[in-house]
Amino acid sequence: MLNFSEIDFRQHAISNFEHELTSDQMGALNNFISFLSENERHSIFVLSGYAGTGKSSLVAQLIKSLKIFKVKSRLLAPTGRAAKVFSSFANEPGFTIHKQIYFSGNEVEGNKPTLAKNLYKNTIFFVDECSMIAGFDFNEGSNLLEDLLNYVNSGENCKLVFMGDNGQLPPVGQEQSPVFSLDFWREHFPFVTIYHAALEQVVRTSEHSAILENATFIRSLEDYQTPLFCNVDGKEVIKITGLEVKEILEESYDKVGQEQTILLTMSNKRANKWNHEIRNSLLFREDILERGDRMMVVKNNYFWLDPLSDIGFIANGEIFTITRFVKQEVQYGFEFAHVRIQFLDTSDDKEYDVIILLEALTSEAPNVPRARLKELFFEIEKDFAHERNKRKRYQMILKNPYFNALQ
Repeated sequence: MLNFSEIDFRQHAISNFEHELTSDQMGALNNFISFLSENERHSIFVLSGYAGTGKSSLVAQLIKSLKIFKVKSRLLAPTGRAAKVFSSFANEPGFTIHKQIYFSGNEVEGNKPTLAKNLYKNTIFFVDECSMIAGFDFNEGSNLLEDLLNYVNSGENCKLVFMGDNGQLPPVGQEQSPVFSLDFWREHFPFVTIYHAALEQVVRTSEHSAILENATFIRSLEDYQTPLFCNVDGKEVIKITGLEVKEILEESYDKVGQEQTILLTMSNKRANKWNHEIRNSLLFREDILERGDRMMVVKNNYFWLDPLSDIGFIANGEIFTITRFVKQEVQYGFEFAHVRIQFLDTSDDKEYDVIILLEALTSEAPNVPRARLKELFFEIEKDFAHERNKRKRYQMILKNPYFNALQ
């Protein structure tokens, strides 16, 4: 694929890096150049690394150097939020994998999306957060990993790079992320040549960090038995009782603010209970939604924002604040709230009027179940019973603001 000198590319990447490369990063750079140099059609590059090992900064520099040498890059991630984070550190537009490689089918009807044609030439597709990517999904009846490979390989002189943290949780129901498993590739994709690099040297966090020490300890365990922490230093890691939680949260809110205070739970059900108690006992909010509430989107939404705007779409994981509560109403047998919102991680202070599906706030599932969305779909369909053409009728439903309410 290279139409330039390996030496020139390596020198440019090294000289423009923000600090001296670790030996791991240098090894990854050399492996990446070898990957670029080969003309094998079915080859991929897998970059793994725990948090703080300089994976993001290395990839950002690779993308910058490729641009200097006239090689196009395309940034992808499994979720909208991950795509935006990737975009922010690489300074290039980011997209979800689904939006890039599929023509959307009707999700409510359960239609399988159709693989789009790759019209790109001489392009490297970088996929971040690849630990989230599953193999065959029995619920969806599709294989995202296989579809991604087929999409990229159908383009002219295109290559695929996976990057992610192999310390993160694998896809639901799997013991290991397929992308990081050489056995998986050998069994399911024996025709694919794997180039791999692993970053293990920590550059972002102190090597004496209690958090890092505990994370490394937990990763090394074969049997997860309590206690899970090997170093409770009383500074970075402290042990508290249930009676102290409220006081600790109040202190953290006062010291670093709500946005820097995170409480982890083991399930959505417990998260709902914690959110309810915190809103009532710490924030003194009794209504289901109030001005000042901070919320996180749990499903990508392409309806409410202009696709040509700076934000483009509302991504799964996006956080916003309610600046105005307009009204609450029942439509089609579901409860909705009309609100005005402002996103936390954007450069402007613009506010947007949206509708929220309130059932998403109490659901114990990651988002509103498909069966419930089908119910909403068919209720809205009654409004368009006069339209005899099924395709046109469905298009009308898909433009309905209540069907596109935020989750």
